[in-house]
Amino acid sequence: MSESEPIWNVLGAPNHELMRSTAAQRVGELAARSNLFMAHYEHRVAMPLPEWWCPVGRPDLGEPLPWSSGVLPESKYQGFRHDRLIGSFHPSHRAKWTAHELCHGLVGFAWRPNASMLFHALAARLAEALPVALWYFFDEADGPRCQDHAGQGALSGPTCAACEVLGFLGPQERPDSGLWWERGQAWLEAELDAIRASILAGSPVRHPHPSIDLSSDGLAYASAQYARLSDPVFERYVSLFFEEGEGYFSSLEALEERVREVAGHVTGQSEARPLAGDTWRWISQDLGMRLVTLWVETEGEVAEALEDVVIALAEAPSEAGVKATIARYRELHADWVLPEPSELFALGYPISDEHVFSVPQVTKGLATACPRTLEALSAEAVALIERFVRDEAPETWVRRPLGRRFAAYLDGKAPEAVSDLARFEAALAYPAPVDPIAAAFHGHQGEGETLRFAEGLELLCVHHDVTEESVVRLDSPVYWALWCAADGDLRLLAISEAAAALLDTGGGRTFDRESIDLQPEEVALLKEHGVLVPTRWSLDVLPDGRL
Repeated sequence: MSESEPIWNVLGAPNHELMRSTAAQRVGELAARSNLFMAHYEHRVAMPLPEWWCPVGRPDLGEPLPWSSGVLPESKYQGFRHDRLIGSFHPSHRAKWTAHELCHGLVGFAWRPNASMLFHALAARLAEALPVALWYFFDEADGPRCQDHAGQGALSGPTCAACEVLGFLGPQERPDSGLWWERGQAWLEAELDAIRASILAGSPVRHPHPSIDLSSDGLAYASAQYARLSDPVFERYVSLFFEEGEGYFSSLEALEERVREVAGHVTGQSEARPLAGDTWRWISQDLGMRLVTLWVETEGEVAEALEDVVIALAEAPSEAGVKATIARYRELHADWVLPEPSELFALGYPISDEHVFSVPQVTKGLATACPRTLEALSAEAVALIERFVRDEAPETWVRRPLGRRFAAYLDGKAPEAVSDLARFEAALAYPAPVDPIAAAFHGHQGEGETLRFAEGLELLCVHHDVTEESVVRLDSPVYWALWCAADGDLRLLAISEAAAALLDTGGGRTFDRESIDLQPEEVALLKEHGVLVPTRWSLDVLPDGRL
């Protein structure tokens, strides 16, 4: 089945990301029947947490992180919650995340009043078990892997562009597919056994596996979330917005049963029941928690008014109920000192024409990726950014960094000088990883007659001098090769149009020294700077032929 022929619609989930493997397809199909969807992480405003909900002296467990070079990092144990059934679409993450996030929503969470730390740690561990098995095993059975990474499983290093591109083609037939299904089921069963052993022992029993230790993850999540999960207001929230068995379970046994049910569906052994809720129920739960987070820090009349808003939303989890909530909150905001409606209702997905995203948040991100571009846009910047984010509808979401998306958006909408500057700044903000081989052997003698371009090179063609503070028109276009050097610094090298044409089509290609249609001086310059590198290097051989 091709990407152009979707069989389901999961809002905010790029279709090819749910077609990339058999397991992802099964998750997508069940998520669609459950009316689950995704929220755009960069468009969503994180609500400030009450001080007493944050673990003292543990910044590692989730203090909010600011934008950095056009990327908004995610606090693992505070930014993510098992009780939020809506997935998170982060443009900086790889395509595997979509099925993983939706799988979390399908499994749900376990909670009960006055539960112990051990309960919460094991509940978090149970909620993670199947999404992790999906990530490391089931999705790898026939998921996309390039020739270099075939059979290696989930990659722990940088995202491989070749593997991501192959995802558009759907599942790959591989001789080792059966092994991945078997390994995943064996790992999942062993993890569930370790959780049951933890219950009997009254202490976490680890089940370590390379790159996986859900025991430590569960403990970290419980430590980060314990104060919130133990607050009486959270009990009120669950009682208002959740029904037993619909994403929420009051016992570990019930959650384990749901894990096994969804696992049977993912592995193709049995069918799983979709969640019995529509899109507006999940939205109401999400918005309800944001209102509760605000309500718990207020008192007096405003606290009573916010409580009424929360109760009314829980009683009418519908489009009309959400719109009424927006209207009522705006009235309260006019009379009391409360967060701006544009922040509270910036959920990262559409709920009305007015409340979808936060222009200030995206502007902060762009200021760390392309500050000179925003300065050049001057008074037009705010309107352009608003149109840019508004045009980023869920059906168009792509996994590209913010600065690069904005630079592409400006093409044809801003003066050419500004567009050149935006592409230049985006290239500087998001360099590709260093080519480890080229970096290590730089300056050493190559062997043979073939050369290649170093990995991670980016070609940039500009018609303006974007390296100077004053951007002026050039008499002819300039071609830049841009790359990250071994010392972490960025390098820029002006190259000829002929070299640019080779670089533009040279991914993975090798070139014979004699056949490269470039001036010898430029070839020498490109070799000197590590842009053109040998495909092999000499190995010292002893006189008797030994290596």
